[in-house]
Amino acid sequence: MGILFRRPPNYPRAETNLMKNSLLALGLLAAMGMGLSAQQQNSFMATMAFNGNVGSSFPINPVNLPRGYSVQVQIQSGLQWMPFLVGFSPTLLANGAPWGPNIVDLNPVGLSIPFNGLTNPLFSTGATGTWLANFTVAATTPLGAASCWQTAIANAGSPVGATLTAASRLVVTAGITAQALTLGDDQSISFSVASFGMTLPFYAQNYNNLYVHSNGELCFGTPNSDFTPTTSEFTSQMPRICGDWTDLDPGLTSPGFPASITAVVDQATPPGFLRVDFINVSEWGLGAMHTFSMKVWAAPLGDVEVSHGVNSTMGFYDIICGITAGGNLGPQNGANPMKDLSAMNANPIVGAANENFHEWYGTLNGSMPYYQPTPLIARPMDLQGTTQTYFALGAGAAGAYYIGTSF
Repeated sequence: MGILFRRPPNYPRAETNLMKNSLLALGLLAAMGMGLSAQQQNSFMATMAFNGNVGSSFPINPVNLPRGYSVQVQIQSGLQWMPFLVGFSPTLLANGAPWGPNIVDLNPVGLSIPFNGLTNPLFSTGATGTWLANFTVAATTPLGAASCWQTAIANAGSPVGATLTAASRLVVTAGITAQALTLGDDQSISFSVASFGMTLPFYAQNYNNLYVHSNGELCFGTPNSDFTPTTSEFTSQMPRICGDWTDLDPGLTSPGFPASITAVVDQATPPGFLRVDFINVSEWGLGAMHTFSMKVWAAPLGDVEVSHGVNSTMGFYDIICGITAGGNLGPQNGANPMKDLSAMNANPIVGAANENFHEWYGTLNGSMPYYQPTPLIARPMDLQGTTQTYFALGAGAAGAYYIGTSF
């Protein structure tokens, strides 16, 4: 079913008709390929920008669009309520083709008109002379995919009834994005990497979604709200990566040390990774601050990295750090002995299939009921300023295991 064209208030009928007649000749003129030594430039009457980047000339330089992210397109004219047409083509003409005072840069081969103000009044410059819209480059778009765009805006002052913007050449690239996460006390939030075309292999499974837990974990499959870290829960519950699993409250901020939790997706370095940064997040009750990050590389790699800042210290509550497949899947049916994570720099550990790596840190004479092991012992946190890397072997398939190192 076609879209009926209804002229809104102040919509210029005369300019529309003039533009319509002139555009009938646009493709023919472009197809003639009449050589010029220059390309169309932006003007006060016709400008198009993608993410603030306006089309260049002499020559037309590419505008990089990271896939999976929102892109803003802005079309601007010195005139209000002017209908416009946006065309795109795989390639540009070598030197452009004349169209009155304008230069057509789009190659008519493969030309499409996605935004047509002659049939849809939404595509006009409106009362402000500006039109804004957002679209997302699909995360599955091939890297390096290119398209060339140019806009014709109605203009009664032009002998052909319209003015052209400069052309833009868009190239799809990988990129890096950071998203601030808002979490309350003992809360989990879902985070998907599907829109980035990523899969995260972890032990024998593959995931495109995980849960960021405010108490310092990345959980797979199911969320978590537990603030009481114990070995039995760590080995028997969901698969997870623990930066500092302890009783944290992101809503608490110490003066001069703002707290934040940020998810960073990096597609710029294949195969890419997801990293979640906890910065200056305090223990519940304004205890010690914790700074650490948890990183998972996308398929096919699946490596895991946990980095601890210098202020990841012991406070009021105990901590568990490490990785686990959960579900009591590892050797010894979930009763895996703890490992000395900080000593893996001198003695890397080769785990068995589904074997977890974890260490529990407690305080002397602790009184909370979940302190362990029994009897209570002093186990000061000693990972400050270190990074544990778990190199995956066969991640995402049965029999996957890790080699743990620290530096």
